[in-house]
Amino acid sequence: MLGLSGKTESFQLGHIPKRSTLSDANKNRKVDFFEEVYNKLLHQYSSVLSDSRIENVVNKQVKIVDSTTISLFKDILSCVGRKSKEGKSKGGIKVHTVINADEIVPNLVWFSPAVTHDHNFLQKLKCDDNTVYVFDKGYNDYKAFQHFTDHKTGFVTRLKDNALHQEIDDLEIPEHIHNGVLTDKIIEVEVKKDKEVSKLKLRKITFYDRENKRKFEFLTNLFDLRADLIAGFYKKDGK
Repeated sequence: MLGLSGKTESFQLGHIPKRSTLSDANKNRKVDFFEEVYNKLLHQYSSVLSDSRIENVVNKQVKIVDSTTISLFKDILSCVGRKSKEGKSKGGIKVHTVINADEIVPNLVWFSPAVTHDHNFLQKLKCDDNTVYVFDKGYNDYKAFQHFTDHKTGFVTRLKDNALHQEIDDLEIPEHIHNGVLTDKIIEVEVKKDKEVSKLKLRKITFYDRENKRKFEFLTNLFDLRADLIAGFYKKDGK
């Protein structure tokens, strides 16, 4: 506003309000107002935020889920921190973000204490048959995977090293599939809810990334997409 101070007469603004005045005014405004403005702008300009459209390839919206911890002002935030092995509290706020893979701005941001486990954020996600969520193995939660599957919502993540599962079938890897795909299997995991235990069928893809010289095991409920495309979703995630 200071940069436009010479043009204020054109819209009948007698003086530039002080920053503290704006801050006091915003204190009384509900967050819903800013959320609505942001989402309307995102909806209007989403088509020009990217030069490549994954949605056009898979006919679904691919959304990347990730988190980061803000550890500044530890003395102030110590009450929300996780207890370390030494018994000291590690202050911080965890920020969870959902970004459409075709865009460069988030469409959902959620704050929680640093002590809150990542998988709790999955409850905040909207489920529909037009969406695929991609997230790291820190979000692994079989109950959430069952919920996604029941609501025809896709997901791609990495399998935890100590994950208990049973391999029940080997899928054929066609010749035209990227040769980084080592195996493509159907597995079963146990979903424990209350006192009941049920079985959930998922797909486990083992992929060797030559660029990083690493082997990855991906877990997904997408059975109709190519194995190398599913690995590509995770690469898009930037992990």
